[in-house]
Order: sequence, then structure tokens, then C-alpha cells
Amino acid sequence: MTENYRISIDKHELKQLINELKQNQNLSLQKISIKIGTNIKNCLYGYTNSLSVKSFLTLRSLIDREINYEVLEVRKVVKKLQQTEELAEFITIMLGDGNLYEKLYRIQISFNGTEEKRYFDYVKNLMKNLLGITPKEYWEKEKNGAHGLEKNAYLYINNKSAFYELISSGLKAGNKVKHQVWVPKWIKENKSLLICGLRGLFDTDGSISVLRKKKAILVDFTSASLPLANDFKEMCEKLNIKTSPKIVKRVWKNPTSGKISTSYKVYIASKQAISKFLYLVKPKKWDYKWKEIKQKIENLGIFLEEVLKYRNPSSSNSYANEILKEYPN
Repeated sequence: MTENYRISIDKHELKQLINELKQNQNLSLQKISIKIGTNIKNCLYGYTNSLSVKSFLTLRSLIDREINYEVLEVRKVVKKLQQTEELAEFITIMLGDGNLYEKLYRIQISFNGTEEKRYFDYVKNLMKNLLGITPKEYWEKEKNGAHGLEKNAYLYINNKSAFYELISSGLKAGNKVKHQVWVPKWIKENKSLLICGLRGLFDTDGSISVLRKKKAILVDFTSASLPLANDFKEMCEKLNIKTSPKIVKRVWKNPTSGKISTSYKVYIASKQAISKFLYLVKPKKWDYKWKEIKQKIENLGIFLEEVLKYRNPSSSNSYANEILKEYPN
């Protein structure tokens, strides 16, 4: 083993090791961390997934028994990322639900692990194909004291090379709300990249809802970044997809923390615009949830065809027809 490798220990195994050291040697987490030369909490609570070889060997000498472990090669250098459709979608997924943590060189994306399992798997494969590294998974339900966050799940990669390639591609490390992030120009200048970028934005921060009173569906995009909301609107308009005339600003106060939050929403309301958006962008959110949406529509006594097809003498309903072929009644 060399400095090019790190050691990964299963979390259940690691918890057992720590309990043994506490009971048998009266070692606290702080004392264990001092002895092995690294903060063991980072492994225990998912901030990193591995130990240095030196720290692992010291830990094994403390426990004085065999430990199940996996050897990880950490100095993987990612090739320069090309401005592809795959990268455009990933960049905008990161702008929605992702974060870059500079101290750990961590690339992380958050999910609702219960409702977004298919999308979780989709993004995991996207990360692996794009960066050549299989991301690690972290589930809040596996952590003691999740306090209502049990649905939360994360994909992450700790890799300096990949981290800086994404920075070079237009992402920023740190607080996205503070930075008021935006879509990189190279994505917006090419139609096929723009479409993939819209997909990434919508699948993370978009929604499709059924309006019971109007017996219609509504598509919208919400972000805490005004430039990102502007980009979504601009990108739709480049595809001649009509959006709401104005971006709707909402400000609210958290009753518990007292924190003031602001969001910006863009609506797509007309049947023609919705049909065109769903057909051209092909969001995974529609692909995964159309049956559920269809059932809600039918509960109102109407059919999917009625909420997608529009009455316009100059139009052939081509986008609606294509959608209905792909997702039949």
C-alpha cells in the first residue's frame, strides 16, 4: 500500500470497532481520532468514506483483530471534460440539487431517496459515465438521530481532479444562493446542449402539478437564484416555449428559525407550451411520474389527451400527439 491508496471500512463495522474501543479501552471518539491522526467522525457520519493507510494501520493495532476493509485508489485523474450533452445535463443537475465542497474536493447531489429512487440511479450512472468514478451513497436513514430527514439520500465523489474539471466547466464551489448561480454560457449557445440543460434544471427544481379546478396541468421551475430562474425562462424561449410573462418572487419567514428565504418561480401554463416542453426536453420527472399524473387527471373525469391537446386552428397538435404516442391513455 502507498499514499496513492486509502482504506474504506463499512459503517456498521466501524461503529462496532468504536464501541469495542470505548468499552475495552475507555477511548472516546476524540481520543481515537488523536491516536490514529484523523477525525474518525468524518468516516462515521459520511463526510468522507475512507482513512489513510497510516490511520487504518494504527486503528487496526488499537483493536488488535482483523478488520474487513476495501482498498480505494484515490489519485484518479479525470480527463478534461468535453462540452457534451451529458456534461450539460450534469452541470445543471448540480446547479439544482448539487454542491461542491472545496475542503473535501467533494461533488455531492441530494435526493429524496424514497420518491426519487429511479432518478437517484439515473444520476449515479450519469456521474460514473461522465467522470469515470462510481459515486458513493449516503442515506440519512442509516444515521442515528436523523430527526425527520430519513428520506434524504446523497451521491458523492471526493476527487480533486474531477472537482476542478467541474469548476472549469462553469460551476462554483460553496453556497449557491449566496453566489446566485447561473447556467454557463456554453450550454445556452447550442440547441442540443440547451435542451439537456433544461432537463437537468427541471428534474431537480421543476414540478408538474394537476390543477383540480381548471382540470389542467401546470409546469413550473423554482429556484433561490434569480439568474438561474432567468436562465430557465430564456432557455425555454429560445425553443419558442412560452413561459409566464414575469418571474414570480416569493419571500417567506421560517416560523421556527426566523430565517427569511426568497424563491423565484417560472410557469409554463398553456397546453401547447407544456406539450412542446415535455416532448423536446423529455424530463425524467415526467417519464417517471406520468402514470401518477394520468391517474390524478382521470380522477377528475377527463383524459390525458384533454390536458395536452389545444384548440388552435393554425396548429396540428403535433407535440401533444407525439407525447400521447409515447405515453398512451
